[in-house]
Amino acid sequence: MELELNKDAGRGGWVIVTLHSEAGKNLPFLIDTGASHTLFDRAQKPDLKEDGGKTTISIWQGEEESRTYLMPRLYAGAMLLKAGKVTAVQEISSHVGQPIAGILGMDVLSHYCVQLDFEAGKMRLLDSGVVNTNWGKALKLVRLRRGDARPAIGENFLGMKGAIMQIDTGDPSDGWLRPKYFAQWTNSVPLAEAHSPNAVLGSWQYPDVSLRRADVFCDGVGLRFLSRHLVTFDFPKGVMYLNRIIAEPRAEIGRGGAVTFLIKQIMSGQLPGWSKGEHGVQVGTELDPATGVWTIHLRKANDASTYNYSVKPLPGEISWKVEEGWRSDSSNRVLERYPAATPPG
Repeated sequence: MELELNKDAGRGGWVIVTLHSEAGKNLPFLIDTGASHTLFDRAQKPDLKEDGGKTTISIWQGEEESRTYLMPRLYAGAMLLKAGKVTAVQEISSHVGQPIAGILGMDVLSHYCVQLDFEAGKMRLLDSGVVNTNWGKALKLVRLRRGDARPAIGENFLGMKGAIMQIDTGDPSDGWLRPKYFAQWTNSVPLAEAHSPNAVLGSWQYPDVSLRRADVFCDGVGLRFLSRHLVTFDFPKGVMYLNRIIAEPRAEIGRGGAVTFLIKQIMSGQLPGWSKGEHGVQVGTELDPATGVWTIHLRKANDASTYNYSVKPLPGEISWKVEEGWRSDSSNRVLERYPAATPPG
């Protein structure tokens, strides 16, 4: 089975494929190995049947308890996908910046051999255990931790064996390192096999890798890094195959390009409202289809304000310009206007 990928998959965007409901309705789903469960966007809630139960889901924000609904049938082409009995509802579309029916998580993906071919723009569901010679280097997949079946590998970007690194296709960046490893990676005197901005994985050297510091229990690799490869996840056999197609990262376009541009502005101290290297999280995006302008909403730790930036693509869609920037409160009231831009209304 072969499904079309979105244009910006691995180029700053997520992997999104079109599935179908039992009634034949087209449903765009985000493919996320970092999600323990398949989830539906809140807009789909009227079509779901509540079963009265609760479950703990693991996704972007960590773990949280969620009310459960009966899992509807989903089809890839004419093929009925294997799935668990229940699903949950999350706010998804506003985070992604476009209408999304849901997130296809490991409760479904774990049944399949899933191949992501970024060169051809395809996702394939293949026969488990039937290895093709062009799949490349095999890396053993392990559970992220006890009771958590999300996939990980036993090494990290510094070339350290015995580490634990989550494989997260729901993270559109290159990935992240825990504080102590991030400090080693960025140290002016290299303390490991790889040093910023380079990385190592599976004995391969990679240039121009952009990693962030994250106060979490594991390191992680995201979609931007994976997109340098033909990636094959044989989940039933517990193996990930990487065939490196390009050494450099793919040029980012769309929402992901806009977000990465803002991150680089922060890291260089050029984004109004942020100190150089300051850390924060993205909390929402919107696209104006008529102009191609993305509005990105960011927040800092221990700061209730939202920092808003409208970012316009320049010709070629790989360079960007901040058109507007402003800080707002929880009621969306403008608190501060930055010298470089005037916010709307």
